[in-house]
Amino acid sequence: MRNSENFAFAMVCFADLLDDEVKAHMTSFHSSAYLRMNKNWAMKKGISPVCYYYKNSSLAASVRMIINKAVRELKAAYDNGDKDAQHSPFLNGVNVMMAYLKQYSGSYWKDGRWSPQTVFYTEREWRYVPLVSNNEAYYLPEKEFLKEEIREEKRKELIAHGYALPFTIDDIEEIGVTTTDDKNWIQEEAENGQLPKEILQKVRPLTLQ
Repeated sequence: MRNSENFAFAMVCFADLLDDEVKAHMTSFHSSAYLRMNKNWAMKKGISPVCYYYKNSSLAASVRMIINKAVRELKAAYDNGDKDAQHSPFLNGVNVMMAYLKQYSGSYWKDGRWSPQTVFYTEREWRYVPLVSNNEAYYLPEKEFLKEEIREEKRKELIAHGYALPFTIDDIEEIGVTTTDDKNWIQEEAENGQLPKEILQKVRPLTLQ
């Protein structure tokens, strides 16, 4: 019997949506606001589209072959006493490849529970995946990811070590807000100097109904 373990990569996700798709996406993910970012900024920061697959596809079969080969190589190296084998270029490549794969449909974790079955393909997702030591995509085992205090601790560690995704006001094309509270918060932060006043020109009220 083959042992397996679920894990979660650290990432920042974006949806490459058409204008008439934004409201449905926000409703699905219970969002009250959005940032529309410049795509040139995204490419300069190494943000990349994901590769979608479904269970019975030839792509999924090929990915399983690659992963199984990586697992065999890693086990063999460990058995031979090579404790640094996990940092080989091939295994690092497999690690990063997995961070940019996404199921055609599935569930996502939000507010402490898994969502109903969702078709992810319509999001046309792009991801920023920080590459940490040895150019590895950072991840947590499922048992750690499901504990909020551990997720928050690891998030702060990544930020402290410079892996946050930076952007400026010029990189934002539009800010959509659906509530008065969001709009008022941006107004107050701009007036007290916590946000540049130019941000007010980018705010667009939006009604989800």
